[in-house]
Amino acid sequence: GSEGLGGGGGGGAPREDLRWYQESLQLTSVPLAPTVRSKLQRAGFVSVRDVKKTRGPVELALEAGLTNEEASEVMKVVRFGVEGTALAGAKSASELLQEETAKLPIYTFCQDLDDLLGGGVAVGEITELCGCPGIGKTQMCIQLCTSVQIPVDFGGYDGTAVYIDTEVGRVHRTTSCH
Repeated sequence: GSEGLGGGGGGGAPREDLRWYQESLQLTSVPLAPTVRSKLQRAGFVSVRDVKKTRGPVELALEAGLTNEEASEVMKVVRFGVEGTALAGAKSASELLQEETAKLPIYTFCQDLDDLLGGGVAVGEITELCGCPGIGKTQMCIQLCTSVQIPVDFGGYDGTAVYIDTEVGRVHRTTSCH
């Protein structure tokens, strides 16, 4: 067979097969800006392998009419995949929604308020309470700071909290006792 000649892509070691597959990817399946992809296609670049055949970003920029910065970014994407580029760690809207819906709120233990807040105070976000003096804002904040520190074994988050009192102008940091 021709496996050793770099053609077929089958029969080689799994790592070689993966590399062959990745290099044969069409540029349409690589995360590139539409204008950059268009310039590459007009210049005759169809696959990752076509881009890798150039001697580097300068040659790619000249052949495809890209800026040096665009060419460098293209070379990073085709060499390292999405990792190491601006899109590294990017998540889809579906993944973000799934993460947000998996977060449990911190309950205020006031059913009407929890209902207004969609189940409780959102975790990992800034929540501002405002209102007339004496209605319990400070008490609610201190309660939430305490609630977030409840150990996981008791149904809590075992977390930390920062309480900022803008009226007094001081920052109070509360942390879990371990």
